Amino acid sequence: MMAIQTGVKWYLTVVLICISLIISDIKHLSCACWPSICLLQRNVCLLRSSVHFSIGLFVFLLLSYMGCSDIFEIRPFSAASFAKISSHSVRGLFVFLMVSFAVQKLLSLIRSHGFIFMFIVIMF
Repeated sequence: MMAIQTGVKWYLTVVLICISLIISDIKHLSCACWPSICLLQRNVCLLRSSVHFSIGLFVFLLLSYMGCSDIFEIRPFSAASFAKISSHSVRGLFVFLMVSFAVQKLLSLIRSHGFIFMFIVIMF
């Protein structure tokens, strides 16, 4: 039951962050990210990983914005250019999230004894 609640909290966090990325206004970004982080305050470990995830997400978007500003010949740090770059970065962000969640699930499966049983069944 706790794993389902954790999964729902992470899903809600990702949905709120992605909605805030679609909206180009910084005010909406902070209003959407902080409630998702506050949802995770019950578990300190999840709050720490959520803060690290938010910082990593910010750095990822900033680096992709700075890298793409030369390619698209856009004036840096304007609202329209941020919206254009973030719309291009959302697809890469979804791929990054899907890969990271798949790796997380794979590692949790490897740690469990079920992985050994499944490996033996597949091999024979």
